[in-house]
Amino acid sequence: MPLVFWEDDQGGVTGSNHIREKDGIWAVLAWLSILAGRNMSVEQVLLNHWSTYGRNFFTRYDYENCESAPCNKMMAALDTMSDNASMVGKELSQSGKTYTVAKIDNFAYTDPIDGSVAKKQVRLAEGVCFVKIDVMYHVLEVDNRMDENQ
Repeated sequence: MPLVFWEDDQGGVTGSNHIREKDGIWAVLAWLSILAGRNMSVEQVLLNHWSTYGRNFFTRYDYENCESAPCNKMMAALDTMSDNASMVGKELSQSGKTYTVAKIDNFAYTDPIDGSVAKKQVRLAEGVCFVKIDVMYHVLEVDNRMDENQ
């Protein structure tokens, strides 16, 4: 089994900041490691993955240079919705497709290594989660570290 490293923006496995987003480099190295370890083509790896786990994908959108106050106000409104479950059962439409909100909740990430709990940290997958009937979900979070770095 190949060894795969993931980089996170809060230190991770890299120790420099000469490349702003190092995730792309780590993704390429991860793919090369997987391909070498399994001796398969990209297509074979994907088909094998899809046959085991189904077809899935992940996408992420970062909005930078946003004012914190409106973002925090949005998150407070979403927190209220998750507390009283007012969104559950609502239908939301986009691009001609309608989704029913099956669940909305706040969650936290507990590090499996050191047991630390991260709350409201974008990189550690904590935030408000909408789970939809077709198993699509969105995680919405505010990364206040951007204010510190500017």
